[in-house]
Amino acid sequence: MMEKPTGIRQRNRLRVAIAQVGGPTAVINCSLLGFVNELREQFQGEENRLELFGVVDGMSGLCEGRFFKLDTRHSFEWLKDQPGAALGAGRKALSQEDLLSCLESLRRHDIRALALAGGNGTMWACRSIEQAAKELGYELQVIGIPKTVDNDIRVTDHTPGFPSAAKFVAHAIRDIWADLQSMRNFEQVRVIETMGRNVGWLSAASGYFKEKEEDAPHLIYIPEKPFDFERMVKEVKDVYEELGCCLVVASEGLKDADGQPIRAQGIANGKKNGQGLQALGGIGSTIAETISKELGLACRYENLGILQRCASFAVSQQDQIEAEAVGRRAASLLLEGASGCMVTIVRLSDQPYRWDVDSAPFDEVAGIERNFDPLDLSAGGRISERHKAWLKPFIGQKAPYRRLNLSSV
Repeated sequence: MMEKPTGIRQRNRLRVAIAQVGGPTAVINCSLLGFVNELREQFQGEENRLELFGVVDGMSGLCEGRFFKLDTRHSFEWLKDQPGAALGAGRKALSQEDLLSCLESLRRHDIRALALAGGNGTMWACRSIEQAAKELGYELQVIGIPKTVDNDIRVTDHTPGFPSAAKFVAHAIRDIWADLQSMRNFEQVRVIETMGRNVGWLSAASGYFKEKEEDAPHLIYIPEKPFDFERMVKEVKDVYEELGCCLVVASEGLKDADGQPIRAQGIANGKKNGQGLQALGGIGSTIAETISKELGLACRYENLGILQRCASFAVSQQDQIEAEAVGRRAASLLLEGASGCMVTIVRLSDQPYRWDVDSAPFDEVAGIERNFDPLDLSAGGRISERHKAWLKPFIGQKAPYRRLNLSSV
């Protein structure tokens, strides 16, 4: 049940803060824009009652009390097309001492409403901050704004940021396949690694444009299906013998039959990121080396890398619209007196695509991962028609590339 403390609307002077936490997305600033614009519109004519603070550098800035004022009288429309996190983001694992520091920073500025844009780890932080405030008797509203390219937050139909990343991945694989076809006499296999951490949503999106069996990707490996090097080598060999080349897509978070992450060669076990999570990335290189060694084929490794989450040239327009709406809803929830919840996107229908915004308690989303359904991925790198329909509002349609008839005369 969401708590409803005294709404900040009822206060003579309203002090609100917003932070961007974790890795950015191509549309995270759209949510910031929506949040600012909603507050501006709600307090038009009484701007002197509102003080909006941006938190610099995410959770670190919140702990250290690094705030700056966002003047809602100014236009921030430029944020809509700006990649990266305009406020500064970054990762930080919260200790009990950090929680107390966050609350002290908020108390010092008499901030009574806080919005954090982030993934399921950030929603865990939201819940922890709200609970700590209650224990200390400090009245504070906390709302979560979802964002992650991994699409691993539960309850919401999808997370802002994922549609743009999925669009980038789908188009990248389509174009890399066209390139590989023209170079098959020089190199025979390409291994493309995607982001996604422990889930396969982004890797699966690589199959969106696949229509025929010979179209790429030919093999997609996701964390939800145990990965085996010996089986992979056989599958690559089979595709190569049939088509003369093979394009493989692998998620960075692949796991073995025991559910343990498969580490890339040269990356020491135990290496952690700023949140204390196991560092991922590079498994595609190990796969490519294995293929070259076992099959004697020329194999190139490509990591799609950071562009998946920041490519402004591949942003999904629908993603922008929804990210802004989610930011607006976060602001309106605070003004209604809500707390302890994350904004969600609800899909009403696929064709035509209709959606709305809602909210879910932190307890249903905090620190809980949402897996990709492996039933939506079949052998040969083909995703289900159901999943294609789910992706269509974000990626759209494109006519297939054509090829010359190169048969000898």
